[in-house]
Amino acid sequence: MRVKLRVTLGGRAVEAVALANTGFETDEPQLLVPQVLLARNGVSLEVLGRPLAVEYDTAGGPTLMYVYPKACKVAVIEPDRASSEVEADLVVSLIEKELPMSDAARARGGHSEP
Repeated sequence: MRVKLRVTLGGRAVEAVALANTGFETDEPQLLVPQVLLARNGVSLEVLGRPLAVEYDTAGGPTLMYVYPKACKVAVIEPDRASSEVEADLVVSLIEKELPMSDAARARGGHSEP
């Protein structure tokens, strides 16, 4: 399922379409963002501080990603309303092309499947 998100980080808000219900399971809310999306929107990671380098198990095998704990706020937006914002870890991928949203982020944002 695709959902439109407003992601606020480093004083900027970016809108993007994310994938929910992908099996991306975490204990805490996380939003995996392609580095290219941040660059395209002029978001500088330097303002977020130093990331943690974490190895994630993916369908393509283990891959290194950069985690900025509690660095963003995420809301699901629809034409007539928006969910409450959820504070989430920003997980930056150098190879990912889409935005999978962790199940914990989706659940805390009050958005569920119809």
